[in-house]
Amino acid sequence: MSISFHHHDFTITYAGETRQFLRKEFALLQYLYQHANQAFTRDQLLEAVWPLEFPSDRTVDDHVYRLRKKLKGWEHVLTVETVKGYGYKLVIHINEPKSLLSHDPEFKQLTMNLFSKYHLYGHGNALNTLTTQNELGVEFEDMKIYLSYMRGDIWECVHSNELAFSDKALYLFFIYTFITTKKDKVIDYLEKALDQKVFSELTVEEATILLPTMIYILTDHLDRAHRQLTFAENQITDENHGFYPFHQLIRMMYSLSTGNDECFIEKKKHMDEFFKHKPLQRELGIFYLIKGLFLIKKQQYEMGQEDIYKGLQITQQTQFKSHIMLFHRVCLFYLEHYIEDSKLETEFRKNWNQMAMEYDFRKLEQEIEKQIKQNLYI
Repeated sequence: MSISFHHHDFTITYAGETRQFLRKEFALLQYLYQHANQAFTRDQLLEAVWPLEFPSDRTVDDHVYRLRKKLKGWEHVLTVETVKGYGYKLVIHINEPKSLLSHDPEFKQLTMNLFSKYHLYGHGNALNTLTTQNELGVEFEDMKIYLSYMRGDIWECVHSNELAFSDKALYLFFIYTFITTKKDKVIDYLEKALDQKVFSELTVEEATILLPTMIYILTDHLDRAHRQLTFAENQITDENHGFYPFHQLIRMMYSLSTGNDECFIEKKKHMDEFFKHKPLQRELGIFYLIKGLFLIKKQQYEMGQEDIYKGLQITQQTQFKSHIMLFHRVCLFYLEHYIEDSKLETEFRKNWNQMAMEYDFRKLEQEIEKQIKQNLYI
């Protein structure tokens, strides 16, 4: 059975149907789901879902009552049952039969090719639809953590107990880089992680080539960024490499940071032509952002803002929540350190603060740092 929990908006999806929950309803249901068929007392549930809070004795009962109302119609799938004289447990009733196509390797390959195309061109909504269609019989287990990251289910990435730290380390480092104020610690943790080879086989290439440069630029360690860019150039040798467009965007960011206008303009012209032939939406949105920031730096405010808003629109249309967060972080970094546009900075700061409240950045930073320390033996 495939039920998807979406932390960014407290919704749950089953068989293509999505239902909305309040924050604590969502947390209680997910906790019970993660411990399906296990009975809990009210005190145990209060400790798990309401730690460091002082709810009333009726809190668990009230939330269970509301959950049962919102789960109506899904009783054949799961129910929250009362354990007389003890508490509650969630019972899963069925396991969906796999499609006969799940045994067809050609169909599986076709589906994975479709996944790759949707991902390449930044069609997040199509990706989400594809990966939640249980009838296809194709499992995307290897991509589960990435899909959570893409959808903005950040807390699911953090709390996932199904995956080893090595599988989610890359995404935790990206998130931590975006939200932390401890810039030097990011570098220290990253270099220890690379030295200890903690990244999984699926993520080690990106963690080795792209992640360090992004971190060095966003922490203003430009000498290290230059060395890493040189290393990356030797790994990404042609335009067909999957990292090529994003690597070129990082090079543009480096030129923007160092004030190398000639190099920036050269790369901009090259990438204008690249995106005419390959309109990769995730990268294209960030491209417009970087172009816009350069124009504002040159005091061409109206044209610069137009490019930035166009880039934001493109990025939002991809529905890659991870890239919407990246877009805002990069924009604010340059507005805070290199470029002056108080109106734009105020607007994007407001958006960022809304994200901070939605995801609880302070708590999120603490939890990610805790996991990094535990797994790097710091």
